[in-house]
Amino acid sequence: QVRLPCRVVSVGNLTIGGHVNLSGTTVYLNGSADGSAGLNNTNTGYLFVRGNASNITAGETTTFGYFFWNDAGSNLSLQDTSIFYSGYSGTRYGRCLTINTTAVNISRVHIYDSGYVGLTILEGANGTNYTATDISRASDATVQIRYAKALNISQHNSTKSSGGPSLIMDGLTLEHANLSGNSGDGIGGNVVRNLTLIDVNLTGGDQSGLGIINMNRSVFVGLNVTNNAV
Repeated sequence: QVRLPCRVVSVGNLTIGGHVNLSGTTVYLNGSADGSAGLNNTNTGYLFVRGNASNITAGETTTFGYFFWNDAGSNLSLQDTSIFYSGYSGTRYGRCLTINTTAVNISRVHIYDSGYVGLTILEGANGTNYTATDISRASDATVQIRYAKALNISQHNSTKSSGGPSLIMDGLTLEHANLSGNSGDGIGGNVVRNLTLIDVNLTGGDQSGLGIINMNRSVFVGLNVTNNAV
C-alpha cells in the first residue's frame, strides 16, 4: 500500500493484484512506444486514487499512449484525479480508462489528451455511476459505452474532442451534462435503448447534435441541441 504523497515511475506494465491507495501522487507510465506501458487492475486488485493533485500520466519526457484496464472483479475508486495521454487505438488494451467491473467509484475525474476514446465502459460494468467527469481533447469519442446497462452519468463535460459519447447500450441516464465543440456527433451510436437525457446541452459540434441510429424507448427532458453543423 502507498498512502503518502509520492512519485511512482513504472517502466512497462504496472499490474495491481492487491490494495493500492494513492493520495497526492503522480504515476508515470514510461513507454518506448504506444502500448508498451500500461496499468492493469486485475480481478484481485483494489486501486484507490484520491485528490491532492493526484495524476496518472505517460512518461516523464514522452507522451506515448498507455492502457488503463480494470478487469471484471477489480475494485476502482478515482476521486479528484487527472489522467493524461492514455489510450492509443481501438484494440482491447488500446483504449484509455476502460471499466469492465461493477465495483467502481468515479467522481471529479479529468481526462485530457487521450490518444483514443477518453472513457470506455464495457458490459461488465452494468449499473455503475460516474459523477463530474471532464474529458477534453480526446482523439476519438469522449465516452464509449459498449453493451453496458443501467448506467448513470451526471455532471459530465466533454469538449474539443473528435466526438461526444458513442453508444451501443441498453439503459443510460445522462444528467446535467454539457457536450460542446466536439468535431463529431454530440451523442452518436447504434442500437440504443432506454436512453434518458435530463438537462443535457449539445452545442457547437461539427456534426449532428444527436446522431443515433436505431434508438427506441428513450426519454428526453430539458434537452438543448443548438449551433451544431447538422
